[in-house]
Amino acid sequence: MPSSRKPQNTWVFFASGALALLLVAGVVSLDRLSAPVDGVIRVGALLGYLSVFLAALSSNYMRCAS
Repeated sequence: MPSSRKPQNTWVFFASGALALLLVAGVVSLDRLSAPVDGVIRVGALLGYLSVFLAALSSNYMRCAS
């Protein structure tokens, strides 16, 4: 049964999202030879890989915590 409690640490979610976006943008901006369209594609792909990794990490943490 879901709890009706309001999450208290939502700032961590937003801070980690902003940090991930800055990290990915920094990595993509290091490549000066590709076209801007390729940079947009790389940002999307890197954010997708990062999301899958963090989802797997979160799942593992929740499995070990319970």
